Amino acid sequence: MDKVCVVGLGKAGLPLACVIADSEVEVVGLDIDAEKVTKLRKKINPIPEEPGISEILQRTVGKNFSFATDYNEVKDCNVYIVIVPLFIDENKKCDFSILENAFLNVGKVLKKDDLVVLETTVPPKTTETFVRSILENASGLTAEEDFYLAYSPERIMTGYSISRYKEFPKVAGGITNRATEKAVQLYKKFCKAVKPVKNARTAELVKVAEGIYRDCNIALSNELIKVCDHFDVDFWEMRAKANHDFCNILEGGNVGGHCIPVYPWFVINEMDVPLMKTARLLNDGMVDYYVNKLVQKIGKSGKIGIVGLSFREGVKEHAYTRSIPLTDALRAKNYEVFGIDPLYNDDEIRKIFKIEPIKNFEELNCIIIMNKNKEYVKDLLKVKDKVIDIKNILNS
Repeated sequence: MDKVCVVGLGKAGLPLACVIADSEVEVVGLDIDAEKVTKLRKKINPIPEEPGISEILQRTVGKNFSFATDYNEVKDCNVYIVIVPLFIDENKKCDFSILENAFLNVGKVLKKDDLVVLETTVPPKTTETFVRSILENASGLTAEEDFYLAYSPERIMTGYSISRYKEFPKVAGGITNRATEKAVQLYKKFCKAVKPVKNARTAELVKVAEGIYRDCNIALSNELIKVCDHFDVDFWEMRAKANHDFCNILEGGNVGGHCIPVYPWFVINEMDVPLMKTARLLNDGMVDYYVNKLVQKIGKSGKIGIVGLSFREGVKEHAYTRSIPLTDALRAKNYEVFGIDPLYNDDEIRKIFKIEPIKNFEELNCIIIMNKNKEYVKDLLKVKDKVIDIKNILNS
């Protein structure tokens, strides 16, 4: 009988732990954030915008779902799924410190025949080299002989996390065939479909490739936005008529979040991939493109409003949001910058984004719509001539 420990209870780890618990598998969610764990023990959902979690907490906490902050509390688990953040620094290099700490601690409680699975999106070969080395050194055990090690990428989308486990196949690959079998057997207990792959390296690249695919296709859309502007063509009308069974032009715009702006660098830093690198730089450069459009629209001074500060509507997350570099670029040109987002209160807007909240759209000289926050459409339509509608929400 498996007892699973999910290490990391963030926007990906907590939904995973909930899905496991809801499948009547015993699970312990471990996080170093004591305040978060205290709330979870009281069945308080720290991600209220994620549908389904609150209901699962009510059903399972105190039964087969418990929580811990100390690795010594999870010694009796025989499965450890690690899903903690991996960030990149200002030079686009991976910062493995959080992952290293997690696996060092897992290694200290690892036992013979335990299964360890990494779900964090990582550069290919991370599981078989970096992770394996840490676990073996910390535990004194040997992978393949004493314990099983595998990789299975999270493939959720924040805001739809619980449902994705029912809709998307789970990919799993171990550093050995036996590890792959063990991981597949585990995930079959709480996922609709599980697809084994040859090894952990393949599973790692499955997830990275998904992000690169999106990034390159969004870059094409962004370049087509520039083409449409050049020829005075409405991009959204062109896109609607161009798309069919053999053509799928994406929306384009600013690419934020912890996924798509990060994963391509795992490959770009490793080898010469000019298409991927160009796409990544082009997408990052869209902030400057829209700033230039604003300058052409209103000149070199004025009050600018940003609608949508989070990286995506419905997701309260400012890591890698493009509204921050947009704000910085506008400030560098001496514009006054204001912002609004239904997920952030006035104090949070001031503290996190370092701008004043929007109180009246009519007082602004130009407004840039970053997200599909339809709560503001009625008021924005009144000042439509002032708007740069990146998401086309005023015409939808």
